[in-house]
Amino acid sequence: MRIRLLAALGCAAILLALGSRHVFWGDYLNEAWSAYFGLRTDGWSTFTRLMPAYSSFTTLIGAPTALLGLSMEWTFRLQAIPGVLVLAGLATALHTDERKLSILLVAASPVAYLALDAGHPEDVLAAAAATAGVLAAVRERATLAAILLTVAVLSKQTAVLALLPAALALPRPKLRVLAAPVLAALAVYGALQLLRPGGAHTGLAAGSYFHPWQVWWPLGVPASAEWAAQGHGDITSPAWLAPLPHPLIVALALPLSFAWWKRQGETRRREDALALFALLALERCLLDPWNLGYYHLPLVLALVAWETERRRVPVIALATTAAIWLTFKTFELRTGIAPMLMYLAWTLPLAAMLVRLLFALASATECAGLNNGARRSSPSTSTI
Repeated sequence: MRIRLLAALGCAAILLALGSRHVFWGDYLNEAWSAYFGLRTDGWSTFTRLMPAYSSFTTLIGAPTALLGLSMEWTFRLQAIPGVLVLAGLATALHTDERKLSILLVAASPVAYLALDAGHPEDVLAAAAATAGVLAAVRERATLAAILLTVAVLSKQTAVLALLPAALALPRPKLRVLAAPVLAALAVYGALQLLRPGGAHTGLAAGSYFHPWQVWWPLGVPASAEWAAQGHGDITSPAWLAPLPHPLIVALALPLSFAWWKRQGETRRREDALALFALLALERCLLDPWNLGYYHLPLVLALVAWETERRRVPVIALATTAAIWLTFKTFELRTGIAPMLMYLAWTLPLAAMLVRLLFALASATECAGLNNGARRSSPSTSTI
């Protein structure tokens, strides 16, 4: 265990060092640093006015580190430490004999690097804590799952997609796994909504950013010359679309989750809740007009955890990571239909595989094997 932990911490340290080299050029400068700098110079009112949509992270983690008065680079690194530590903890907890690849895909995740390089430490913490929360529920640790999921939702609102997979992974759904994150989010985000002049940005609307790696791309409309001059591309979202995708993503998660729970019944494998979370994370990316590479971090982490819980080498997670890097880093394009087709070429087959796995009824032989395996398994051997 100590060797695995040291290896994971070493990978996380390298990830942090590489991902924090270009803070000045990422979203951190434009979205978060202005709020932190305003807190230092003008106080709370300026901070609340300038805070981004992930207001809970900027308040609970970002603001205390900003008040230390360090440079922008070191303030960013301090804010990224919780996320990379949870990544290291998740990598250490994975239950498999093939740990080297798993540790690399989690603690040194190339997709987590994309998040840090873009200036979003909150996405790393949210994805890692959400996946660890579902994994804890799979291993029947309801209280730990509730704590981790609360941290995830307070880091980024998109982590709500992990709540139902975690609750349904337990022998019977535990209310605290759902109640603790929801109540904490209502309290914190609600308070910030009241404190911010004009109300806090909730992130419910998708906005005008429109990238080709999503299903809405053919519906884009020509952008204004001013919008294109700012580097946002020649295509933007139609006005009618902006308020739809984010509520739709959450709305689809409800029937998908309950359909898996009801269809599989008592024969369901608890670890398949991680595959369900992966499907919901992939659904979020496909339907989000603002989709970017690091949005796929929950998908990759959930796939690694699911494959290792099933005692498999995480080859699907490895292939998904490679596809993300190829799509968003090596051949990144933002014009024409080719980027969308390249993205759908691997996301739709992956979605189809997950749907087939989750909603196909188990055979009688599989059911017998599951029941025998359940008798032999013992949750006391888990490390999370």
